[in-house]
Amino acid sequence: MGAKLAFLSQRHRQFRSLASQLWNYAEIALLPTNAWGTKGFQFWTFLSLLLTKSNCLRILELGSGRSTITLAEYARFRQARFVSIETSRQWFNKARFELRMLRVSEDSVHLVDWDSSKTWYNVELFHETIREVGNFDFAFIDGPNSTEGNSRGIRNNEVALAEIQRCIREAEVVIVDDVHRIHIFDTVDAMLGEPDQYEKWFYNYWEKPHYMNTLCICIKKTSRTSAEFREIQSILEAPLYLGFKREECPEE
Repeated sequence: MGAKLAFLSQRHRQFRSLASQLWNYAEIALLPTNAWGTKGFQFWTFLSLLLTKSNCLRILELGSGRSTITLAEYARFRQARFVSIETSRQWFNKARFELRMLRVSEDSVHLVDWDSSKTWYNVELFHETIREVGNFDFAFIDGPNSTEGNSRGIRNNEVALAEIQRCIREAEVVIVDDVHRIHIFDTVDAMLGEPDQYEKWFYNYWEKPHYMNTLCICIKKTSRTSAEFREIQSILEAPLYLGFKREECPEE
């Protein structure tokens, strides 16, 4: 009887291993077929230092991508709460697969469907996803976008702005990507609620030659991060600057 149980236990382990491998293969097959440009080593190093110096413990990411790895690794290191929200099954799979390969918890990445008009997340599901954290002190806003990467009418609609403002009202750091698009540049103050409390820094990067992208890094003036920010910039010689203007946006 003991030998039979040992045999069955071994077969069960083999079956579980095979099932896990098959799931990984299936998941890989459902990864994105295209890739967006990324911001480069200097920016991700800057983001890591910014997180460490801020000591933020409640992190929100809208739009899973390369930043998910940095944010999740920091959350594990600092034992912080991290919620990453994605609408695309392929990009959701990619983020979770990469975290699993790095032996970092993938539970922070959540697939949240669109609302009926496809203009933002389903609000009820969004609330359910962030409920345990409620209010965030660090936010990286890079979504949602349509399958083609369009964001007009999605990231700048009234529901989106009201929901984001509500859950980041205590944020020390808010990073908004794609502010080279006028309709996203115009969302920054609306999301912050009290924009005068923040200093806004800008960072340019190029997904394609001769096509500039810009993100905005908003630092609360009275925060611990504000006191450390210039030192971080000095150490890395990061090309951050103040004063990017709406009329400089190359895209509507």
